[in-house]
Amino acid sequence: MSPEPLRGCTADSLGRRSLGPVFRNDPRNWAKTSRARHSSAVALFRRRCKECGTSAELKVAPSIQGRAGTSEVEFTNFPYLACRCGHVARWAFDPGTDFSEQLFFAEDAVPTAAGSDAVPKCRRCRADLTTQQEVTLEATARIDDFAPIGMRVRLLGYRCPSCGLDQAPPGDFDAGGFSGWYW
Repeated sequence: MSPEPLRGCTADSLGRRSLGPVFRNDPRNWAKTSRARHSSAVALFRRRCKECGTSAELKVAPSIQGRAGTSEVEFTNFPYLACRCGHVARWAFDPGTDFSEQLFFAEDAVPTAAGSDAVPKCRRCRADLTTQQEVTLEATARIDDFAPIGMRVRLLGYRCPSCGLDQAPPGDFDAGGFSGWYW
C-alpha cells in the first residue's frame, strides 16, 4: 500500500530534504510533515545495493567524529541507513530545520556569545568577554522515533569570567546572539 498523497506537496518536494519553512511552520501541516519525512526516507532506500544486493537497514553509529582546523565535532547515537556491506549509506531521518534548530538555536542549544566579534558579551550575564580559549560545548537533538542525538563541539571560544558559561564566538552558530539582546 502506497502512502496517501499529501496536499500542498508534489512528488518532487517529497524527495527533497525539507518541505520548506512555509509548509513546516503551518500548524495544519504538522501531521503531514512527519508522514512526508517518513515517505521521503522510505523512497530513498527502495533500491538495492549493487555490491551486496541488500536493501538499507537502520543502524546507529555510537560516535561520528570530524575536524576542521582547530575545531572538533562529535555526534553520538547517530541513526543512519546502510546496506550490509556499507556501500549505500544515508541519513535515517530528514534533518530539515528541526535538527539544526535544536542544536544551535533552541534555549538549551550550544551557547553563542552575544554582541559582535569586536565586543563579545556573555549570553547569560552580559559580562564582557576578552580572552578566547578552547571550550567544549554540548547539545542534544531529539528526532521522532530515534534515541537523542548528542553533539559535542570543541573550539576556540569564550569562558565568561563572571558566570563561567562556555560559549562560541558571536556569529559562529547564529547571528551573534542579537535576537536575544537589544543594545
